[in-house]
Amino acid sequence: MKHRTAMDPSTADFARFGPVPRDVRLTASGSFLVALAIVFAAMAVAAAIVLPIVRAGQQAERDLVEREAVAAGATIARVTLTNGEHPRRVITFRYSAADGVYENTVRLREEDSRAAAEGGRMAIRYLRSRPAQSWIEGNEPEVLPVVLLPVIPIVPLLVAGLIAWRVRRDCVLLAEGRFARARVIAAKRVNHSHHHAYQMSYEFTTLSGATMTGRIERTRPMAAVGANVAVVYHRENPGWNAIYPLSLAAPARG
Repeated sequence: MKHRTAMDPSTADFARFGPVPRDVRLTASGSFLVALAIVFAAMAVAAAIVLPIVRAGQQAERDLVEREAVAAGATIARVTLTNGEHPRRVITFRYSAADGVYENTVRLREEDSRAAAEGGRMAIRYLRSRPAQSWIEGNEPEVLPVVLLPVIPIVPLLVAGLIAWRVRRDCVLLAEGRFARARVIAAKRVNHSHHHAYQMSYEFTTLSGATMTGRIERTRPMAAVGANVAVVYHRENPGWNAIYPLSLAAPARG
């Protein structure tokens, strides 16, 4: 006996889903994305709370630098390079301050082209009250720009919103949509910058008789040209459609 699949739909296959609104559940992928959205939302809240505190501490440190910074000269003890595609110079220097000799190690910015060789001299600054705390001249402690305080939390919040919208889209489409049989009209492999995928185009006829088209891209080959596939489309906006089964939502009962 031949078993039908979602890629070989029949009228009987569609009838079993019953009237709308249907009960739907999240698939494993849908549940994972919901959890991921929660993580990103939590990151946004944490950033909104922590960043102002961090910036206040940085500003206090900068104010202390402006009050107590002492200019001095230091001897370069060692110069090394970090590993990676964009190596940066790491400089260890020694200097005399107050009643002792101190040593510090700093990493120069990638664009910093100042001369630095072992045994050479370089200008530094240190804190009068904490002489062990020092930095190379021009590399003073930075303060997070105030404009970034609202921007940084917004990024993970937007990601969480996009994920939630994508999951809800599948749930609404499956709960309220109509099923139809579609025909594959094109199938090809497409190459992207770092990977390849398989793209499939299809067309179907809505209950009102309108012909609609859709396209999907996945990492594995799908149906061949001319094959039948199951689609579900929104009743009021048939342009909103997807191949069934959906990746993020499934019927709550079979």
